[in-house]
Amino acid sequence: MSSTITHTQTRSIVSNKYRVLDTATASVNIPLEPFVFTTSDASYNRIASVDDMLNLPNSRATAQSTGKEYYRQASVTIDWDLLAEADDFATTIEVRLKQLVIEYAAVVTDFIGTATTTVSS
Repeated sequence: MSSTITHTQTRSIVSNKYRVLDTATASVNIPLEPFVFTTSDASYNRIASVDDMLNLPNSRATAQSTGKEYYRQASVTIDWDLLAEADDFATTIEVRLKQLVIEYAAVVTDFIGTATTTVSS
């Protein structure tokens, strides 16, 4: 079973900073929130791993009430001083989201579940 995340990436210049806004707008067979933030200060941390997608809450409030260090959200906005850094970040998001979707589908489809086999001589 395949998984997909549809996202929109907007690049702009705001107050002399290069802004990258990426928002997951739809998903199939995978949670919608692929961006991981630190609970203590709500700062962006990384693109989620499969483990993050399966185990981290999708809100800061839930992360705070359950003592989780991180949580997931559907969008991230980061302002960069340098164009090259902003461009690299935008490209990295694209690459990591593709990897996440492939890895998530493999884990959920091929690994997670119960198998019954009969072994005989």
